[in-house]
Amino acid sequence: MIVLIGNPNSGKSSVFNILTGLNAKVGNYPGITIDLKEGKYKNKKIVDLPGIYSLNTYTEEEYITFKFLNNQNIDMIINVIDINNLNRSLYLTLQLIELKIPMIVVLNKADKKSKIKINISKLEKLLGLKVIKISTKEKLNIEQLKKNILINQKVSNIEIKKMLNKEEDIINKYKLIDRIYSEITYNKKKRKIKIENMVLNKYFSLVTSIIIFLLMYLVGINIVGNTVVNSIYNVLSYLEKILYIILNNINSSIIFKELIMKGIFPGITSILTFFPQIIILIFIMSLLEDSGYITYLSLIYHNLLKKIGLTGKSFLPLLFAFNCSVSAILSTRIIKSKKERLKTTFLIPFIPCSAKMNLIIF
Repeated sequence: MIVLIGNPNSGKSSVFNILTGLNAKVGNYPGITIDLKEGKYKNKKIVDLPGIYSLNTYTEEEYITFKFLNNQNIDMIINVIDINNLNRSLYLTLQLIELKIPMIVVLNKADKKSKIKINISKLEKLLGLKVIKISTKEKLNIEQLKKNILINQKVSNIEIKKMLNKEEDIINKYKLIDRIYSEITYNKKKRKIKIENMVLNKYFSLVTSIIIFLLMYLVGINIVGNTVVNSIYNVLSYLEKILYIILNNINSSIIFKELIMKGIFPGITSILTFFPQIIILIFIMSLLEDSGYITYLSLIYHNLLKKIGLTGKSFLPLLFAFNCSVSAILSTRIIKSKKERLKTTFLIPFIPCSAKMNLIIF
């Protein structure tokens, strides 16, 4: 059996479809509550596991994958990595190496648009594994991947120092990842390093984070948000006048006219003028999250949140609460502890957002 493992959005399912020829079926395994995709390549059974970031069993997907790896007879792991997020993806790779299962590392999305340059032979040496650079979009090195699947791969010979303390073990792995990444990447720009050191500095990171969030809300709500909202409001005001004229011309009843003009239309208007600010802020937040900055801030704010019985995992939902309480409560799914998740959920309604500001003021 060959299993496909990787981060969400790494192109794992695309690799699965290419290998199986899109002849995928669902396999219901004992003790597993979700469906896994299963197919075949030649005489090899291929299983596509849920997209995960680690084997820490914090989420349901992580627990299912961890349980599957320990309870099934696996011949090989294909670890699919988005080459543009290599630094973030290597944490899962190091955890998979500790399982002592033969593995191939597949660097996906290595198309013409990808600007990152990786020393593949150096990465193979540091990981002790076969590394193949592919692009499912441009069908780059797909045949090479297929040939290597049929060959018996080796178990990595590198030894990763295991710490007894879980937090120390995570820190140790990320130190190793930073060392690996610095050795395999080309054309590192000094300007980027200087900006990173300034933004992520342990003494000024709290100040810089506050400045970044203030700028985010200034741009998202006051500058871009208000401009878009005013434009939508002007269009809707014009439509309201036209609708009023139409209702008068067709001699509609007073009750129907009041329902449309003072009930339905104002409700639609309030929703449409509220959405742009939310969309803009979510877009900015997603950019910060993709850059890895939000993850770093979770570690920075961990000690501060610990004083009120929370951890760094609560940072992102609390930050989202300034944008929209609904999206913030939904994002509490990332918190592993049920008690902490409930605490964060109960705290979110007390954080002011643009919708609650009118109630707070008046």
